[in-house]
Amino acid sequence: MQVRAEGGGNIRVTPAVYVALLAAVATLALWLRFPFPEPGWQHVDERAFILQPLAFFSGDLNPHFFNYPTLQLYLASAIYWLYHALFSSASIESFVAYRYFVDASDLIFISRVVTTLMAVGTVIAAASLGRRLYGEAGGLIAALTLAVIPLHVRFSHLAATDVPAALWTTLAVLWAVRIVEEQRPRDLLIAGVFVGLAASTKYPGVFCVVPVAVAAWQGPNRMGRCLRAGAAAAALALTSPFLWLSPLEAWQDISAMGVEHLAGDNHRPNGGPLLHLVEHTLRYGLGFGVLLTVLIAVGWRPRSMTRAETILCAGIAGLALLPAVASSGFMRYAIPLAPVLAVLAARPLVRLPLPRWGLGAWLLAVPAYASWQSRTMLSGPDTRLEALGWLEARHADGYRLIQASGSGGAPGFLTPEVILARETYFLRSYSDEQLRQAYAELARRSDFPPLAVRGLSEDAIVAAPDSASGSGILCLIDHPILVDEENRYEELSRWPLDWVDFRAGRLARGVFDPVDWLLLPVDGFSYMRATGPNVRLATVGLPLAAPVPDTRSYFALRGAVMDAKRAVGEDRYAEAQALYDHIFSSPFVMAELLTKILLVELYTGAGMAHFQQGEPGLALTLWQRSLEMRPNDAIALTNVGTALTALKRYDEALAHMERAASLSAWNADLLYNLGTLYLRLSRFTEGAKVLERAVALRPEADGFSNLGWACLRLGRRDDAARSLRSALALDPDHEQARRGLDELNRR
Repeated sequence: MQVRAEGGGNIRVTPAVYVALLAAVATLALWLRFPFPEPGWQHVDERAFILQPLAFFSGDLNPHFFNYPTLQLYLASAIYWLYHALFSSASIESFVAYRYFVDASDLIFISRVVTTLMAVGTVIAAASLGRRLYGEAGGLIAALTLAVIPLHVRFSHLAATDVPAALWTTLAVLWAVRIVEEQRPRDLLIAGVFVGLAASTKYPGVFCVVPVAVAAWQGPNRMGRCLRAGAAAAALALTSPFLWLSPLEAWQDISAMGVEHLAGDNHRPNGGPLLHLVEHTLRYGLGFGVLLTVLIAVGWRPRSMTRAETILCAGIAGLALLPAVASSGFMRYAIPLAPVLAVLAARPLVRLPLPRWGLGAWLLAVPAYASWQSRTMLSGPDTRLEALGWLEARHADGYRLIQASGSGGAPGFLTPEVILARETYFLRSYSDEQLRQAYAELARRSDFPPLAVRGLSEDAIVAAPDSASGSGILCLIDHPILVDEENRYEELSRWPLDWVDFRAGRLARGVFDPVDWLLLPVDGFSYMRATGPNVRLATVGLPLAAPVPDTRSYFALRGAVMDAKRAVGEDRYAEAQALYDHIFSSPFVMAELLTKILLVELYTGAGMAHFQQGEPGLALTLWQRSLEMRPNDAIALTNVGTALTALKRYDEALAHMERAASLSAWNADLLYNLGTLYLRLSRFTEGAKVLERAVALRPEADGFSNLGWACLRLGRRDDAARSLRSALALDPDHEQARRGLDELNRR
């Protein structure tokens, strides 16, 4: 095959040579994206590729999470299911429970493989696009450029949506070019499908509709061509169906994301998004030489651009829209730009009378070096994993953790807070009973990392470990991204402790993406020995001698709490009381292991079990604990009032009941209890008023009967008769109401 390149002479590349060279470039791209970071370390965005795909195993395909569309999540779920079917001997329940709540390293590895393969596919797609515009040489230059530029390399290791979306956007631009070159109707459909797949992978992928629309508008029957492409773009509806089936739920998440990342200040870069895109993202993501080449490609003889090149430029304009205007300066927002910019960079190298291969190698040397350094660092040590390994070796059963600084970018501690947060997501797709079964499955296993309990702050440190009743681990995190934590880090680092340091290097000399928890530099690699922040650990004394449960014991305890709550709900009070006694007999500190809401539920349920078993004194003690935690909760006040009533401490009971009624004036149960207490204290006027409100809210025989007796005591005979007859209408065998009517007749 012979291609005439303007100003560059004849370039002779046979198809076999082209395929061989492209295969070599694809192999280079794959090598730069392997090996992955250690699966034990996870980027914050990778959590979605654990929680959502495993939630689909429940049969509920609604993600209940719309920060991302669902195409890539559905794909991950299908692959995980196949992985379980072929390679796992565990039951599906055990498979899901362990990976959902403890360790999903194998699933993260699988998703990272998928991302990397799609990244290599994007390199091949860029080659196809470059070949159409600039011949074989252009295709190879585009592929080689994309293969080595850091913007694409640094994120191709992660289980995330950015790199997969870039594959679909590149294919959409490629087929938009085919539309203007070949004018075939099927290309309109295929381009529309790729737009739909891009938008269904990551919402901003929809901007690849710009080149498709520009291409469809050229030629006869413009409106029909656009409608044809748009109909195919409805693939979004098929691959993210709950955007339409649960529109309110979807809009809530999408609008919150828009407010945070398009207009919020949390991740706003200095100088504004457009300046940040050019000065930082493209400067370090492409390399200065490639960025300069792209600018030359845009500025050199723009009127000589072919129709296909105008489509390419339309694609760049559409895909640059988000990173150019979003208030959040995430480098990865520009990933879909990388393939089309790599293609455009081939324009001057092919068309200008330049020694293209030598110049191309020189321009790509710097980004290739940066990508090689990224690969080396990502496949090397990470301070977070080093710190976790040190802790696991010395505290295999669990430890108290005081993380005084650097909440972001911290080691992946397994804590009760992490487990309980995942529990909330779990219950969006699974039932309470399935959660209880999951904890029962986990309580039978032993292959767990240690549990890190966080219930104290640095203010609780009292002495050296030898002289204190207990001990814990003080953890400090330091990194240039964590600017708000620097002063606190320096202050605590001066404490005279036996520190163990896991240092990433001379962080001040590195250049970092300011909102990227990869904690991988974009420049200054020679100053770094590892990815991650600087981590400092020290053993300190604490005034708490209670043991920390191991992970298995924690899951067993959590399951017992759920069993006890269910027993109360089913009126099995003796069983519930035994379970609660077992829970409270454990040596652990419940406040460290359960959230405030769960603690309130624990004390409330235990109090109910003891009350129904004829132990109002113990019930009062437990209910008072829940009231201390939620002093303005009407239910807690009512429970305490009920126990005080049973103990004949009526004045105290009334104070609690009246306060509860002031907080929840439309709670019928509360009003019934308060009205009955007024009657017990012979305060019939107040009792009658409260019971009238109660029966109006919810008519009950007991309520009407008590109201009738109150009216009888007040001499309101007609009202008494009416209320007592209403009670008998609801319950003809109601003895108290019948006795009331007899009393009324005698009078």
